[in-house]
Parts: sequence; structure tokens; C-alpha cells
Amino acid sequence: MKKRVTIGITLTVLLISMFTLALNIQLVKASETIYIRADGSVDPPTAPIQRDGDLYTFTDNINGSIVVQRDNIVVNGAGYTVQGTGSETGISLAGRSNVIIQNTNIKGFSEGVEIEGLYGGGSNNVIQRNNVTNNGWGISLSGHSSKNSISGNNITNNSEGIRFRWTNKNNTVYGNSITNNDIGISLDGFITAGYRECPENNRIYENNIANNMEAGVELGGCLNNIFYHNNILNNTIVIDTAFGGDQDLQLAKNIWDNDYPYGGNYWSDYTGVDANGDGIGDTPYVINENNQDNYPLMSPWSPMWSPPSVEEVPFWMQLWFYVIVAVVVVALAGVVYFLKKRKQPTTSLSIEKGETLK
Repeated sequence: MKKRVTIGITLTVLLISMFTLALNIQLVKASETIYIRADGSVDPPTAPIQRDGDLYTFTDNINGSIVVQRDNIVVNGAGYTVQGTGSETGISLAGRSNVIIQNTNIKGFSEGVEIEGLYGGGSNNVIQRNNVTNNGWGISLSGHSSKNSISGNNITNNSEGIRFRWTNKNNTVYGNSITNNDIGISLDGFITAGYRECPENNRIYENNIANNMEAGVELGGCLNNIFYHNNILNNTIVIDTAFGGDQDLQLAKNIWDNDYPYGGNYWSDYTGVDANGDGIGDTPYVINENNQDNYPLMSPWSPMWSPPSVEEVPFWMQLWFYVIVAVVVVALAGVVYFLKKRKQPTTSLSIEKGETLK
């Protein structure tokens, strides 16, 4: 009997091991592109995205890219991860409007999220409460995109955290943690022969821009963008130029405070004093002759914005956990059935006193 139990346990362990191996092979399969089509369908239909009207919710991690071709929807990552191989775009919103991307871990792409307006659209999208890490460009806005909102994200370890490219107007970037990138925020313009195509009239406020290795903010001849209540901390170069060297920086004219008494930004390398104790430095923080914070803050903006973390979904809450449990239950049931079938029937003979067997 003990031998049969040992065989049954060994069989169960073998089945679980084989299933786990198959599961691991499934998870590292080649990446694919998933489309949310204009008609609302998900292609391929086997993708781990559940649709409920205009709400699309992840049910598992995705190894590959997502291309959104439908406006007016919400894509909720539910804490799962979109993982790239370094050469593709993670979530593409080319020409899209009124799309919300939220609660997603986005990593390993050339562009984590791309909002593109060259072909129309590219407006009123919301990128919120995501972890955007280890990409080339974390979040990229290009080609006349406007009125988009980037808020409450953790943007770290990218080549450029947030990139504005060409003419992007009236976008807002607020409440993000933008840390440990090569460049925190890049306003990447194009100027040639008097022609200018640059980000303008964007509002960048209440962000933590810290420990970016090359630049906290990079300017490229852009105009009339407003920065205030940002904590700009320990960046190797606070302001740099994207194209054209000194010419770009001379043409770049932006606003670095929200007037008095609201104040400007906190700069970790500001050396001014506050004689009247109002929390605002008595002398401007000078970037160059065309750019200065007239009301620099004497201490970090408070309350310091702490974007909600996007936690990885625990394994016990994922679909694979329940599949494994089901397989184990089936395997155990099979073992029990096998043991019962092999069990030999016994016959009890009762011999009365004085009875003789013949």
C-alpha cells in the first residue's frame, strides 16, 4: 500500500513539474502585437484583454505591443505588465483621442507610450497612474498632439522620461515622479532658416524631477511653456538644449513660475535667501537671460506628490494560479482513482466454533 501511495505522490509531482515547465515556455514565447480595432474588437481574440463596453481590462501580462485604433475608451492594465524587447512601441495612440491608459507597468520598449497627432487626433488622451520604466522614450508626444494629460505616473530609468517632439500644444504634465532617467523632460523642437516647430503652451507642474543624469529639463527653442511647483532636485544639468546650441537657448522663452504668491519651483542648487520668511527666494533663479524663475521656492513643494504605485498582480490572483490548482486537483483525483482500482478486495471468513471446512 505504501508503495502505491509513493507512486501516486511521485506521479502528482511529475505532472505539476511538467505543467510548470509548459507554463514557463508559454510565458517566454515570442512577442506579438495586439490591436484594439476601430470596431471595438480585440485582435487576436485570445489576447488577455477583457472588454466591457468601452472598458478594456488586462487579465494577464502581455509580452508585446498594443496598438489602439479606437477612440473614447479606457485601457486598464489592472497592475499587469506590457513587456517589450527594446525595439517596438509599447502602447501606440497614433491619431487617437479620448483614450485613457491607466494602472499598467510598461517596460522594455523604444517608446513606452506614444501619442501621435500627425494624421489627426492625438488629443484629450490621459496617461495616468502607470509605471513607465526601462524604455528609450518613456512617454512620447509628437506631431501636433494637444490637450493630453500625463499625471500620477512613476517614470524612471528611461533614456528620456517624457518627450515633447515638434508642435505639441496645451498639454499638461502634473503629479509625476520623473527620476533616474538620462533626461527627465525633453522639449524637442526643430528650427531651421527661421522656421520653428516646437512644443508650446504646455503646463508642467507639481512633478518631482530628480536625479536625472544628463538633464532635468531639456529645452530646444520652445516658447511659452509654464513650469511651476516642481521639485527639481540633483540633476546633473538642469537645463540643456536639444538642437542648435546657443541659438536654441536664446530663442527658448518659457515661464518658470506662477506669479506671486503662488511661486515657482524648488531648485536644489538655488543659493538665494528669504529675508521676509514668505517661503519664496528674494532673488530669481536665473537659467539664462530669457528664462528665469522669479519666485523660486525655498523648500520642496509641499505636499510632495507621491503617485499611486502600480503593484504587480500577486500570482495567486492571476489566471495561471487557478489553472495550476485545477490541474493539481485533477491529478490528485486521478491518483485516488488509480489506487482504488488497484486495491484488492478482501474476504472475511467467519468460522464458527466447531465448524469444519471442506
